[in-house]
Amino acid sequence: MIVLLTPAVTAGSLGHEKERGTLLALFGTQLRSWEIVIGKLLGRLVPLMFPVLATLPFLVMGTISGGLSPVGVFLAVALLVEVMVVVAGASMLTSVWTRRTSDAILACYASLIVVLIGTLVVLPDTPLPAWLDPGSVLEQIVTCSEHWLPQFLIQGLTLGSVGAICLALAIWRLRPACLRQQEQRSKRWLCAYRRPMGNDPVAWRERHVVGLAPLPWLRMVPTWMGLLGVFSFPAIVAVDPANFATGNILYSLLQAGNLVGAYRSIQITNPDRVQSHLVIMGIVLIVGGTILVGIRCGNSISEEKRRKTWEDLVLTPLTIAEIMGGKRRGILVAACSPLIAYALPMFGLAALRGTTGFVSAAVWATLAFVATPEPTKTPTCQAWANPSVTGRFEPLA
Repeated sequence: MIVLLTPAVTAGSLGHEKERGTLLALFGTQLRSWEIVIGKLLGRLVPLMFPVLATLPFLVMGTISGGLSPVGVFLAVALLVEVMVVVAGASMLTSVWTRRTSDAILACYASLIVVLIGTLVVLPDTPLPAWLDPGSVLEQIVTCSEHWLPQFLIQGLTLGSVGAICLALAIWRLRPACLRQQEQRSKRWLCAYRRPMGNDPVAWRERHVVGLAPLPWLRMVPTWMGLLGVFSFPAIVAVDPANFATGNILYSLLQAGNLVGAYRSIQITNPDRVQSHLVIMGIVLIVGGTILVGIRCGNSISEEKRRKTWEDLVLTPLTIAEIMGGKRRGILVAACSPLIAYALPMFGLAALRGTTGFVSAAVWATLAFVATPEPTKTPTCQAWANPSVTGRFEPLA
């Protein structure tokens, strides 16, 4: 919980100042770089200390009832606090290098996910040394094992060094990096540029500006990252039945680097072991896609009312039917990319069953696309589009 919560709290400390344009005002004061960084760090860490300290009475009671030494509990809490400070220092360094708060938070969590996946995939049989694993040291401290003190000191020194290096880099690069970011224009990937608006502005806005995210806070996630997450979930689900269909030898061949043997094992799979997982993936696609698009369709016009843009939209030469049709096309086109990203692993799993599997996967994908609701059919949109509720929508002739 500490590792998960600390980046979300500390990574945006400098990002908010950059977005509000108040970081340059801080540079104009007599505060030094280390005072700004340390002050921001302590200001964000103090609220996180209270949940940690709130667990002390329960830990002490459990330690006393278990016949263990309370000193080990306090040392374990001290180690957790040090881990929190180290993660916060790395988050502050990320906040210095990035321009926006969302980029800093996403960079922190992406780094954690990459390290975790890399450790599990690349080094599955090579665990971390005991003096580098906080969980191992915590267990040895609480249980009072024989060699816990040297490992505790070595890990404390290592974590302290990493945290000090991150904070030193953040302090050193604070002013140069932030001043350079103020002068430079943010670079964008080619895929981030939007297509021309064309003759269908409502559909273009629903697809490129609003997107498919049903909640406003989800729209800060980049599109490529959302598609990667949509693709990763069915890919992870499809790997396990593929291994089961090959007689549980696919994993061992991949870990050994025998790609030829893995390809041959896929060719002799048992098709009957794939059908049940394919059905589960299809049901998840239909239910999840229907709920997601349904929520997005239900909020399509209420979001316009919340932003106070619905009155401006209906005053244009577009009729209500054209507005609703543009919203429908924009939402459905925006839903095509996640649908394809989810369907690719499903079709890959269906390939183990041959033509029958492809037909089954195509049927599930078609049902998911047909089951998506339309904005004109949702009760919320009909209520908002009703002139008796929202007033006069038709412009004067």
